[in-house]
Amino acid sequence: KALVESGAIRLRPILMTTLTTIIAMIPMSLAYGLNGEILQGLAVSDIGGLVTSTIMALFILPSYYYIFAGNKGSALERLRPIASDAIVEVAEEERERELRNAERRKNEKK
Repeated sequence: KALVESGAIRLRPILMTTLTTIIAMIPMSLAYGLNGEILQGLAVSDIGGLVTSTIMALFILPSYYYIFAGNKGSALERLRPIASDAIVEVAEEERERELRNAERRKNEKK
């Protein structure tokens, strides 16, 4: 549901900015003018990059998100039990270390 809503909200701004930049680069990519040949490579690479990044932003990245997040909940929800177990283990290790240090100090005083 979030993928569809965010896609609908972001689609228009992404397409507008991409298309205006591509349309502005078309004369440069056709090598018009005195320095047209010099700037042609820049324009062609800009257009290719914009097309590629737009396709990735609108289709590929949401697909990856859907595949990896899926219906299992968010990545944070899946990692939370692992993180809490690690925190408990660290706390137990610290407590054991403090007990050993306390016993060692007690034995040193005797």
